Amino acid sequence: MDTNYATFADPIEGSFYHIVVSGSGDIPDDAIHATVNAARTVVTLSFPNARLANTKYDLLIDSAVVDCSPNPVTGPDINGSGQVVVPLHYELVAMAFDNTAWKYDHEGIDYGLDFLDPGFDDSAWSNGLSVFDAKNVARTTVGGKNIATVLPLHNATGAYVTDDIPIYYFRTHFNLPLALSHISSVELRTFVDDFDVAYLNGSQTPVHARAGNPSAPEFYGYSGGAAVGDAAVEGPFSLPLSAFVDGQNFMAVKLFQQAVGSSDVTFAYEIVVVADAPNASTGPSLAISQDPGTGAVTISWAAGTGSLLYESSTVDGATGWSPVAGATDGSYSFTPGATGQKFYTLRQ
Repeated sequence: MDTNYATFADPIEGSFYHIVVSGSGDIPDDAIHATVNAARTVVTLSFPNARLANTKYDLLIDSAVVDCSPNPVTGPDINGSGQVVVPLHYELVAMAFDNTAWKYDHEGIDYGLDFLDPGFDDSAWSNGLSVFDAKNVARTTVGGKNIATVLPLHNATGAYVTDDIPIYYFRTHFNLPLALSHISSVELRTFVDDFDVAYLNGSQTPVHARAGNPSAPEFYGYSGGAAVGDAAVEGPFSLPLSAFVDGQNFMAVKLFQQAVGSSDVTFAYEIVVVADAPNASTGPSLAISQDPGTGAVTISWAAGTGSLLYESSTVDGATGWSPVAGATDGSYSFTPGATGQKFYTLRQ
């Protein structure tokens, strides 16, 4: 795309970009601001009115927009005004890095592939919330994320009293927010130290394995390979749609310690679904207001829903979203500074 057109969104002179509720026949809203990222691959548009929750929208692109050749932008659907009609896709979080419940085991037992079975008896396993972390001097944060569950590096009895525990197991269930017929892709972001192997719905074929692990997925012991310093967000990694089922899905993860004397281990996952419709369930929505006198911005939502407010500096941020420090149940206020744009979302 010719970036001269990519940034043309002027409410006075006109805009090349518009948004409208799908099939409504309403007058479209014109974009009032457009920016291009540093790589010049993503155009971010701003509109004067907030979108309605759980409502499908179309993006309309004027035929004046051209590529660098310059050829006009085209698409499968053209409306009566000669505009390209682009149905919006939605990123829906099916599993969050923070506060996802997992069953986990660190007893030094080789479960083989038995732990992949959704019906496997894990009643004696521990329960915890992500982020999981072990360190030879315990810490409360790692890689910018808060630790919710502290894991042991060693066990009080058994084979791993002085040596590190070589393998940690994790199991959980999660729901897809929409039927698979509405989902175009599922992406996994990981936050692990050292090497993880993930399985879905009892299949013995991994859907993800962290690169650099020289050990076979079924091996029990220290992985070897290059140790991770501290966990960092990696991905997104595409997961095969064929591995999922409608509704509730089951995930099992095997986490390798790199060596007998490694100083830490960390685990958390985020799963994001890309769909052609908003979440089918009705959740709380955000309301945003600004004090005309002080300039303070207040973001509010229904209290008591169990929702957490997340923020990101870029809507397409590869590092994902972070929980907002200082947000209470139903409200968050701040005075905008010179730190650039922020995006906010609620997660349950």
